[in-house]
Amino acid sequence: MEPSERAVFSCPPLIFSPESDQYPMERLDRRKAIAVAGNDEMSVQYVMAFVDSLGIDPFFIGTLNDTRILESGGAAFGTNLTYDQLSCLVAIPTPNQ
Repeated sequence: MEPSERAVFSCPPLIFSPESDQYPMERLDRRKAIAVAGNDEMSVQYVMAFVDSLGIDPFFIGTLNDTRILESGGAAFGTNLTYDQLSCLVAIPTPNQ
């Protein structure tokens, strides 16, 4: 990656449907969360603000080196969790960490 390039990793597994009770802005206590990781603080803050503007709670997971839990086979891959649930899941060490 070039020095002028910035990368932010986010894992958006959320799917909303009209029949679902998961509309993100309806109830703040039931908003879903999306993990965000990056090495550039300004870029991470930009992505987190964007995610929040969609009615989804951004969850900062760390640097790009900390994204294994979000990748295929990781504990948070494909999950559809609230901020608190994702926080609990991330706190549990995985064999690859």
